Amino acid sequence: MHVPYFKGKTVSNYTEYRIDNILTHGLPRALRDRAICCGNELAWPEDSALDVTRFLASKACAIVGVEAFTIDGGDPKWLATSNYVAALNPENDDYIEKCLDGAIQFIHAFGSTPNVAFNF
Repeated sequence: MHVPYFKGKTVSNYTEYRIDNILTHGLPRALRDRAICCGNELAWPEDSALDVTRFLASKACAIVGVEAFTIDGGDPKWLATSNYVAALNPENDDYIEKCLDGAIQFIHAFGSTPNVAFNF
């Protein structure tokens, strides 16, 4: 089993840090209530997506990718996938912050697209 690396320590209880677990159980209700069902995943409009990224980073979760979809009443249509790169360096504690910066920049880049939603 792969053990992820968070904030200078390895995590032995991987399940606790799985993104779906955090989104389902750890995400504040106000953010969960703003989620849009995008296929089989949760997605958020720009302002809410920014709030979700900040929440995840505050829980020591690195956002290693963001997808943008347009939601026009039917099935979601893929628009773009982020391509930022943040090098993991166990000696440096800024990996999560670099990932957060990349996610925020991506969300801002596509945020003005009509009916856009972002997932992680």
